[in-house]
Amino acid sequence: RAALSRTMAERAETAGHLKHLLETELRRCREENALDIAMFLGVDGRIFASSIPNTLDPREYRLLNLLKGNLSHICHQLSGQNMMMSVQQFEAGTMVISGVGDRAFLVFLTTRLVEITKMQGVLSSVVKTSIVVRHLFESKPVTPEVLASYDEAVAGELKRLTRILFKE
Repeated sequence: RAALSRTMAERAETAGHLKHLLETELRRCREENALDIAMFLGVDGRIFASSIPNTLDPREYRLLNLLKGNLSHICHQLSGQNMMMSVQQFEAGTMVISGVGDRAFLVFLTTRLVEITKMQGVLSSVVKTSIVVRHLFESKPVTPEVLASYDEAVAGELKRLTRILFKE
């Protein structure tokens, strides 16, 4: 059973498996950090994966529209200026943007009032998720050698994801 789990996760051969892993990781990060919306986008504006509630309240919708309105600027910062992370606060809430390689990025939105000085845990989790998503997006294997190249939090999250994929 463990060998099968490793094989499935190492390959995630179908687009369905990859999409499931990406969506699972986004959902886990969103829920663990009490964030409202999580999206994995390409710098061309394509949405690769997302974790969005079935219904949006007006503030979530406003934040989503702010993202949409600033998307070309965000994409330019990521691809042209190598932006790694950005935290933007608006009246409607907070937007955390994290680069995933040079052609994709994560966006997390929350309508909760969040003090920047108290966001260390959220930002650490977003960085971990960015590394995990990049690993998945690049279709790298989940072998002991590869896991050894990551810090404990990233390696642990990749192991959890492979277990979730096997169980589901």
